[in-house]
Amino acid sequence: SVVLLEAALFYGLASVFFRTSRYSYISAAALCAATWQFVLHFQFPHGLLTALIATIGLAAIIIARFMGANATGLPRQPVKSQGAESGLGFSVLWFGHGALSVALIVALLSGLAHVAAVNISGRLPTIVDWWNLGIVSFTAALAAIIAPRGTWTRVYSVGTVAMMALVCLTIHVALDLTPLRKLEIFLVVAGCVMLSASYIARFREGLGEAVDDVVTCGLWLGSSLVALPILITVFHHWSNNASFAVYDEIALITLTFLMLMTGLVWQVKGSTAIGGGSLFLYLLILVASLIYRPQVAIGIYLAIGGGVVFAIGLMLAIYRERLTRIPERIANRQGVFQVMSWR
Repeated sequence: SVVLLEAALFYGLASVFFRTSRYSYISAAALCAATWQFVLHFQFPHGLLTALIATIGLAAIIIARFMGANATGLPRQPVKSQGAESGLGFSVLWFGHGALSVALIVALLSGLAHVAAVNISGRLPTIVDWWNLGIVSFTAALAAIIAPRGTWTRVYSVGTVAMMALVCLTIHVALDLTPLRKLEIFLVVAGCVMLSASYIARFREGLGEAVDDVVTCGLWLGSSLVALPILITVFHHWSNNASFAVYDEIALITLTFLMLMTGLVWQVKGSTAIGGGSLFLYLLILVASLIYRPQVAIGIYLAIGGGVVFAIGLMLAIYRERLTRIPERIANRQGVFQVMSWR
């Protein structure tokens, strides 16, 4: 591990002085290998080592952007000052790319090994394995947003899709679920990824650029895949079992509420319409089904009455000044009160 640390230091300095990306990649690979040997030699817990390396790579990319790495990720000329323009910022950026690439490769290979282990020996993934998959997937997706536009953005986008496919494959072979339940999880995860990617693409569109139909389609299709499978599952469970599907309903309320809020704040029709419509339909049918149960009918009526009183009080507090001006507007026949002066 000492030799690998020396190699990492040597190639790191070479990257700073010669401003060559391959030296940073070699330095990152050597440092990852040295860390792995160090952990194994001292018998430290190494379950989340892959996630740690991915986090370090992402942190390096973020630091490099703060140091002034430009939009293309290429060094600026001429070299006149310290920081990114002297090569240090880009060395950090390239080091982050190397470390995160190593983490992605290791996570993909180890994930495939876990899938094979389930089929061969029946060994199920542990909670640490799930955390590794989740953290590496999240860091790759975040790197696709933060990294300078170019080849590495596409690399991280492909890596994120590959990691999400690996997560779905692991769920398919490791969890004892029905095919319809697995299909629901796959559609919801795919919808979340598609909706998130469409949000990012929308924000990256220039103000003067034409609207991209692919982004619009992604917003509508992603919103549909997130909300509709869970909504159908909840209604199917109600019709067959006449009971609540707790986890599905919690997921439905959470996801549709987030879609509604993000759609309203970011002015997106697809997530606002589908998220708000699904949430409204769920609550409407929920209240209608509970009213027919005698043991909860009184509670429902009281809750509706309390909600109406609260809403009236809130409206009075918000529009207090306008309400105090109503007598004056009536006397002067202003606004809608003009009809009072009609013949």
